Amino acid sequence: MIECEAEISGHREVVPGTFLMFLDAPSIAGSARPGQFVMIRAGSGLDPLLRRPFSICGLYGDGAIGVLYKVVGRGTAVLAEKRSGDRVHILGPLGNGFSAGDASLPLLLVGGGMGVAPLFFLAQALCGLGDRTFRLFTGFNGKAQVLSASDILHLDVAAEVATDDGTMGHAGPVTDLLQAALEADPGSKAAGGVCACGPTAMLERVAVLTAAAGVSCQVSLEASMACGLGACLGCVVHAAPEESVSFFRVCTEGPVFPAQAVDWTRAGPH
Repeated sequence: MIECEAEISGHREVVPGTFLMFLDAPSIAGSARPGQFVMIRAGSGLDPLLRRPFSICGLYGDGAIGVLYKVVGRGTAVLAEKRSGDRVHILGPLGNGFSAGDASLPLLLVGGGMGVAPLFFLAQALCGLGDRTFRLFTGFNGKAQVLSASDILHLDVAAEVATDDGTMGHAGPVTDLLQAALEADPGSKAAGGVCACGPTAMLERVAVLTAAAGVSCQVSLEASMACGLGACLGCVVHAAPEESVSFFRVCTEGPVFPAQAVDWTRAGPH
């Protein structure tokens, strides 16, 4: 874990209300793993007071990390006003990332909305392995919100897209695409595992589908965080009854968990 002041080397709006920020942080980039995150102090004073958590969406050039975020409140609104050359305080890399699992079988990556960010980083890492195959499924409300790995990371990765309103790709939730992929091979030999990130309802459905298919699944949980270090207990989620603990801290035990470790009946708002 490293705390540093990073220069913003690039910052652009990729779709309406969603921004991609590049931060020169070689010490963080050198140890970051897909699924990990950073805490960013948006302002220089006390407003806003707390850092905000952001998934790392990829590595760029010589020591820069990418952060993909949507303007939803005061902190992200302040961040959106930043320009190249400005500096921000960041802390990271934090949390536990994804495991690539069995290298002989393809991974299925499932992202919903802003949950695509850590999966783009994972796709970048898998592309770097050369012979590791994977499929990327992404879901959004509509065509105007669609984010692509080729645009964000300049990766030659063709995602299978679903939109709730049917304006692009499959009309319906992204979990429909996952279900079809799992059902295409009833023995589930086509899937070496599933990695997912997105809204709670989506992740719960992913957990149900993968459990039924007998496929291992890792989920990256999204949670509000005050410290990112496990001290404030502001990001806890209930553990499944079979676990040896009652709850997990998303920032330290996660954000990536085995899907079966989470109590989805008490996993928060859907």
